[in-house]
Amino acid sequence: MKAYQSQSVPSGLQVKVSKHGSPRIAKLLQNTVFGTEGKLQYRQRDIVDRMRSQANLQFIEILKAQRVLGTVGMARRPVWHGDDYMNTLYVRYLSIARQFKRKGGASNPKRARTSDKKGQLRELIGNEITHHFEAPFHDRDLKGAFYAYVESANSNSRNLCLSMGFKPVRKVETLLFSRFNPKQNKKIQNAGLQAQDEIKKQLKEFYKDYSFYFEDRIFNTGFYLIYHDKGEIIGGIRAVPVHWQLVAYPGFEGWLMRDFLPFLPFTNRLFEPNAFKFLAFDNAWHKPGKEHVIPELMSHCCSLFEINVGMIWGDARSGLINNLKAGAQLGFLNSVIGSVYADLMVRPINFDLSDPTLVETEVLDSGDSGDSGDSGDSGDSGDSGDSGDSGEESDLNESEDQETLRKDEDSEESEEEITPPTNEELERWKKVLNRPVYVSALDMT
Repeated sequence: MKAYQSQSVPSGLQVKVSKHGSPRIAKLLQNTVFGTEGKLQYRQRDIVDRMRSQANLQFIEILKAQRVLGTVGMARRPVWHGDDYMNTLYVRYLSIARQFKRKGGASNPKRARTSDKKGQLRELIGNEITHHFEAPFHDRDLKGAFYAYVESANSNSRNLCLSMGFKPVRKVETLLFSRFNPKQNKKIQNAGLQAQDEIKKQLKEFYKDYSFYFEDRIFNTGFYLIYHDKGEIIGGIRAVPVHWQLVAYPGFEGWLMRDFLPFLPFTNRLFEPNAFKFLAFDNAWHKPGKEHVIPELMSHCCSLFEINVGMIWGDARSGLINNLKAGAQLGFLNSVIGSVYADLMVRPINFDLSDPTLVETEVLDSGDSGDSGDSGDSGDSGDSGDSGDSGEESDLNESEDQETLRKDEDSEESEEEITPPTNEELERWKKVLNRPVYVSALDMT
């Protein structure tokens, strides 16, 4: 574990950076309440498994007397936007310890002080994200980006991201899938080692027009199933079992899920009173014209795991999501609750995204927010553990447009008005952010 004291850290506090986290981080996150206040809030019961499933994951801890006050995780990963490649830092697991949870009325001075401390701690975490993770990009003059998914209705997390320079650029939609009697299909089977190369090839082809695509332990977490037809693989999907403990779910939907549906015949197959077990689906693909195989694969998975509910995430404008909605094969739960949403937030490193055309401005009728937020209040930390030092970033492609601009500015040979050249980096990102975004279930659970 690497410890350091930067100028932005107040006396009495310590910052540590560790690979893979530590037992005290795990305990903090196990007690964290995720979601949005006034809407769905939950604890992730299998969060340690989720942490282990993330490649190149590091954590920042803010400590006082060896007691963790706050933490944030960062997964370093290369992503593809078609043939365009970039190193990115995916942000998740932002958590503030329970002693900073707001209590009392709005005029309560103790509540005001606690809220101020919580805000200061969030600001400190944001500063240390820049101090530690962004510094290697600046040292080597490399381009990259932070990105995160934030619940559309979670104003606290959204405002925090905005204050740190993140911009909302795409809308991500969560679809609920359910079956009272899920059915298996003889054409569907587990993907063996011999099929993995073909699956990766098909995934890369299917997501070639998407942005932020990456291959991260596709066959090491959960289970991958494929659909055979006449000796040909025509589709596939990954399923990851997830268990949430419901803490709060106000409103009509909450009443249904907590107090009504768990006690009725058939619907009690979808819910337990205070628990929500489901399959998280991702890396779905199908051959052209074979859209029907995706819900069949999902139903087959539900039958195998004896779990009646699933979730799948995708860009709200993607063909995958729109085909699933148009097919009307998502089941009872989606018809009752509908789609839920999150925002893809991006913060550039060493280039500018100030053009307003890059910001997602469409307002969708989202109802409740999605299940992708990674902030919340949490319990006390546990014992500390050992971890290694952080790794280095890979090389990134660099733009030459600034050199052209400097040559134009330095030229005094003509008094005619010079038209500035096109900002190639900005045009590049316009293309990137016009693509639907690829979404991994491991980033959303």
